[in-house]
Amino acid sequence: MTVFIICALLLTFCIVICSLKNINLKYISGVLDPRVWLPFSYFIYFVVLPLISLIFDSAYYMYYDEIPQVMFSTFLGIISLRIGLNIIKSPISYTNNIIKEDRSSVIIFLFITIIFHLYYWYWRINNGFFFTHGQNYIPIANIETGIRDKLGESVMCVPLVVLSVVYRNVYFRNRIALYLFLIYSALVIVFSVLSGQIRSLFLLLLITFALLVYMLNINKLYLRRIAVVVFLFFVSSVFIVYALRYSASRLYETENNFTGIIYNLPNVINETQDIKEDIFEVQSSFLFRIFMTQELFFNTVRSLNENSNYGYGIYTINNLMIIIPRLLWPEKGNIDDVEEIIQENILQASPMDLALTPLTQYYAEGNIIGVFIGFFLLGIISSFAHKICFSIKNRIAGLVCWVIIIWSILQFENNIPVELFLGIRNGVLLMAMYYIILEIKMKYMSPFPVKKYNAL
Repeated sequence: MTVFIICALLLTFCIVICSLKNINLKYISGVLDPRVWLPFSYFIYFVVLPLISLIFDSAYYMYYDEIPQVMFSTFLGIISLRIGLNIIKSPISYTNNIIKEDRSSVIIFLFITIIFHLYYWYWRINNGFFFTHGQNYIPIANIETGIRDKLGESVMCVPLVVLSVVYRNVYFRNRIALYLFLIYSALVIVFSVLSGQIRSLFLLLLITFALLVYMLNINKLYLRRIAVVVFLFFVSSVFIVYALRYSASRLYETENNFTGIIYNLPNVINETQDIKEDIFEVQSSFLFRIFMTQELFFNTVRSLNENSNYGYGIYTINNLMIIIPRLLWPEKGNIDDVEEIIQENILQASPMDLALTPLTQYYAEGNIIGVFIGFFLLGIISSFAHKICFSIKNRIAGLVCWVIIIWSILQFENNIPVELFLGIRNGVLLMAMYYIILEIKMKYMSPFPVKKYNAL
């Protein structure tokens, strides 16, 4: 069994490492290539995290009989994902065309997206829902919630990517673009740390790091140094996050958990001695949280071995109604998530707060065949969307659309099929917004200056 696990992990690791050769830091389409990001995200969620939990905790041994199925499904998933991703040719060849862009429209759109995303944080702070492990937030099913929560959160990386392109193409003074990039990225990273979001913080740091390399054309020596700094910052951030979670009950009692965190942060850090005294309790909590990412999958495999209640695609298809905008369907109401459907139909248990991953979802639909088909479709649709977005004549519009899509599907602790189509929907909306700005600018303002570039 041990040899089987080690071989499966090594093969998965090799497949992910091979995907890194697709990185082309000369073009933004290469920096955001799904052939790199999706396998890497897959590897973190389904290999690294379970391996940490397996080494330091014995929880996985409760599912000893299911381990072979789990490992084979994990390996098969990464294989089918890579096949789907590589069927569609990379759009790098499209980047050599010189396209004219409206500089002022790009800048207007840039500031609109920054304000839009910061409003999302303002609303969370103002309503006491800033800390993710504080007061529970139950979203109201209405148009405002859909726009603010889904669209507001999804534009997080749009200003970063647009600013990196602005910097490379000198739309305005390079120093201004760089300062805005650093200020905005620092602000969002700090918000992510203080709100207790580890996974999104990790991916945000990696994307910010990749964009800085793209912007500044950093050599290998500085690249290694910055990578070390990013790693140390992430480790220290995890420490701060768990210190905050350790004090979550006290933060919950504050009138506003954001101000509570700001005022109490020095005391929380000083209480790290208490955390050290309870290090085994904290470690157990940390490992259990990692294990929860896979627990629903293990329980699903075990239950399906007994009752074979496969969904054959129905669980996911019924959930796709979520992507219809509430503006077009005001009476949509709340739709049961696939996680709840799986727990009710397969586990035959009351809903629990367990993490849904695509491995769980695809296995629940059709065993290993469902895993192969699900990840294959994820790969081919993502790769096709990537090519289409960077083939659009208006490069900024296509870029924005793709940023929304890739950020929606990077975090695998989600209903990925729904997130993929929500990303496409939201990306198209943001792209339409840019075209509207461009049209208004052309119609009601003076002739716009254009900038020729080929750095996309």
